[in-house]
Amino acid sequence: MRRYEYTVRVRTAAPPERVWALLVDATGWPRWTPVPAAAYEREGDPAPHGVGAIRRLGRAPLVSREEVVAFEAPHHFAYTMLSGLPLRGYRADVHLVPDGTGTEIEWSGGFDASSRIAGSFWNGVLRVGIIRTIARALAREADRH
Repeated sequence: MRRYEYTVRVRTAAPPERVWALLVDATGWPRWTPVPAAAYEREGDPAPHGVGAIRRLGRAPLVSREEVVAFEAPHHFAYTMLSGLPLRGYRADVHLVPDGTGTEIEWSGGFDASSRIAGSFWNGVLRVGIIRTIARALAREADRH
């Protein structure tokens, strides 16, 4: 088993609090990301977005289920994947770092893979495709408000 990790960094002119509000509200993602649907299976603490929340993102047959494991407003949000992609031990941490008058969004993640080919493939899909797309959309939406 080998660990694969990625980091995506994006900057926005918006303050961390504005970025945070958009990031943690999974049900709002379909308005500003390519994610077609989002709902909570279970609310977290604090409700509804906090630790223990289980989020469903996407539509069948492509639905990911994620559990929120860190909720430190407005700077650190983390989740693990319960199902959806064929990844073991997936965890992502999003850090919102004040940067002058704006915010640097640092979205890092990692997972385990038994095959180097599969690990490299999914690392690229996440880093270059899914996560970079969502992080850029988050920055654009924060800039618009």
